[in-house]
Amino acid sequence: MMWLWLRFLRAVVGLENGVPGVMMAIHTFDEYPDKFYPHLHAVVTNGLSRDTGTFYIMRQTDLKPLEELFRADNGVRIEKTDVNGREAITQYIMRNAFNIKKVNFVEKT
Repeated sequence: MMWLWLRFLRAVVGLENGVPGVMMAIHTFDEYPDKFYPHLHAVVTNGLSRDTGTFYIMRQTDLKPLEELFRADNGVRIEKTDVNGREAITQYIMRNAFNIKKVNFVEKT
């Protein structure tokens, strides 16, 4: 699915060979340990970099088409000056892949 983001950014920014910054984490749980719930969390840049290091920010544009493609809510954005927001999303992504408090040990099995 990240290729959709890449194509979208390249079209909006107008930079055919630009590369976005992406950090992804796979989570397999939600609030209920008995339900396998694989999903991805991604933190992506709102622009593209060239190999020279120059970063091109995406202009304001309608993101509704991307929401449909990703079937996600993009309502949460973290500004570069939002230190607390950056820390919160980093802590969320770094958390354990399962909730240890909801794991039961059954010795027989």
